[in-house]
Amino acid sequence: MRITDNQMAARALAEFTAAREKMDAAQLRVTSGHRFERASEDPTAASAVIRIDSQSRAVTQYQRNIRAASSRLNLEQGSLDRLTDLITRAKELGLAGGTDTVNDAARQSMAAELNQMLAQAVQVANTKSGGEYLFGGDRSTTAPFSMDTSGSVYQFMVATPAPSGTRSVEIGAAQSAATGHDGTQVFGTATTGVLAALQGLATALNSGQRSSVADVLPSVDRALDTVQTLTAETGARVNALDVADTNLQSLAMQHAAAASDLRDVDIEEALSDLVSRQTAYQAALAATSRILNTSLTDYLR
Repeated sequence: MRITDNQMAARALAEFTAAREKMDAAQLRVTSGHRFERASEDPTAASAVIRIDSQSRAVTQYQRNIRAASSRLNLEQGSLDRLTDLITRAKELGLAGGTDTVNDAARQSMAAELNQMLAQAVQVANTKSGGEYLFGGDRSTTAPFSMDTSGSVYQFMVATPAPSGTRSVEIGAAQSAATGHDGTQVFGTATTGVLAALQGLATALNSGQRSSVADVLPSVDRALDTVQTLTAETGARVNALDVADTNLQSLAMQHAAAASDLRDVDIEEALSDLVSRQTAYQAALAATSRILNTSLTDYLR
């Protein structure tokens, strides 16, 4: 079969073009660090990488949720610590006011201090986090408690409806965690709980009657027990979130390693391949140049 010059030139150009494409592909792998740029180049690996990337994004969101929950829980811990200090001081005043060693005037002075402590407790109850009331429950944009300071004994009021409802966030696949306690759990209702105990003690001290003071001290003890229990729960939740975050960090590293194994090239191998492709391209270029410059005179020599 007779092979014409045009056929030889076309074949040489095709081989030259193929060599150039292979060299460009090798160069792209070196510069990008990836084994493939399009899913069609390696469908199996690309599908696995897409799945891993989706899992990595979920892990990142879980970590964001944990940071937000940890921030709220740490703020709650500080609030509970402040509340513990207030109740402890109130108990000290109650124990002193329930003895015969102080007179009515001293008890009324203690009642004035209890008023201020009640106001501080309500202020703690209305702590804000990111523009929302930390202990607001489901109604986080409404102040859960308020104060009336017009009388000799301050009075607290509970919002309607009462602050209840616990928030939770996802910290893993089918795994959630509570981000804190609501106002009713921590501070109680209009008749029971921390605020009621402080107000009751202030009322008893203001009356000047020792027996009245002794009668309300058990409610102060119960309030302190409640806050200490909630403090322990909050600390346990913070620790659980720390463990979950550590596990997620490990999982994120595993995802990154798996995706890298599928997607990233071995740089030394990629460089070696690029050099080989460049050599093949240069050889094809030289061969094409010689063929395209061949004429009848060259054959007759």
